[in-house]
Amino acid sequence: MASAQIKSCSSKFCVCLFLQNLVIFQTLIVAEPQFPCLFIFGDSFVDNGNNNYLHPSFRVNYLPYGIDFPAGPTGRFTNGRNIADFIAKMLGFKNFIPPFANGTTDDILRGLNYASGGSGILNETGSQYGVTNLSDQISNHEITISRIQKLLEEQSATKKHLSSCLYYVGIGSKDYLLNYLPQLATIYTPNHFAALLITQYSNHLQRLYENGARKVAVVGVDKIGCTPFLIRTYGSPNSSSCIESINNILQIFNQQLKLLINDLNHDYPKAKFVYTRYTPFSASTRDIKIVSEACCKERTLLPLCLEGSVPCSSRDEYRFWDGVHPTEAAVAAAANTTYNDISPLFPHCPTYLWDSFDELRSYS
Repeated sequence: MASAQIKSCSSKFCVCLFLQNLVIFQTLIVAEPQFPCLFIFGDSFVDNGNNNYLHPSFRVNYLPYGIDFPAGPTGRFTNGRNIADFIAKMLGFKNFIPPFANGTTDDILRGLNYASGGSGILNETGSQYGVTNLSDQISNHEITISRIQKLLEEQSATKKHLSSCLYYVGIGSKDYLLNYLPQLATIYTPNHFAALLITQYSNHLQRLYENGARKVAVVGVDKIGCTPFLIRTYGSPNSSSCIESINNILQIFNQQLKLLINDLNHDYPKAKFVYTRYTPFSASTRDIKIVSEACCKERTLLPLCLEGSVPCSSRDEYRFWDGVHPTEAAVAAAANTTYNDISPLFPHCPTYLWDSFDELRSYS
């Protein structure tokens, strides 16, 4: 393990000086969690099992999903760990944050994952598959708050506990993938649709604030125009190039999201919102060589793996697991970026630096 980092702290902020010239998979792990609890909201990029109890079309609790995950298929939309799993480990949590669908009373003080594959900011997104939209995810969190209230007995103790938690909200890509591109592109301009999403997103984030959230990481949308599914659907025949027109549309949303974050920080000075990047579709690493093909054989109607199919053997060389979702290797390559973006919310500096992705993957 590399030596501890030099730290320098002012009265308001703790600034960590990162060592230079280290391999791409370097990550920071602390002996104790940076936050006492972590609540996760989002779509299939962070879902870890909530969809197992919903519409069968959007369940992935079967092989080859989870082929590289210690517990096998769990409902994660990848071969191994997703970004929420990596972030939890990097923040110092010894165990993965459990899904709301089967979280126990012992779990709720440490945090829950409410994400649902296929869900979006808009209630209509993914509704044909019966997924849990962001509004419903927040309603589920309100159920959790009631349970925490019973455990802690005092409302002031509940408010104090929630204010110290990290809230990770990563959603929006499915509003484009399942809603805008196939249905609404002829009705809304990219700017108007982004504005519609941002208005709804603002309401959702304010609702989280009203329920006690004070440290909130809000995740931008990655370049879904580089996914195999959209390249097949909107690209020219035999093309493997990203659909940059789609990526440009997503950047309009991301830019408006950054402005929303600024507005929320201005309106709610007792809270801290940060814009966080999610970049497995664009993260650069020499190990990932195949960037426009899915590792697994996909279903006929949905860009998800065919149940029981045999995936590629060199999974760490692939960027995409299925037609939409990244491999564990691609997520690992992007994890440092997401973690560093969250760091302004840290109550204190990380103290230990681990040298490789393999050490992070085996950490428990």
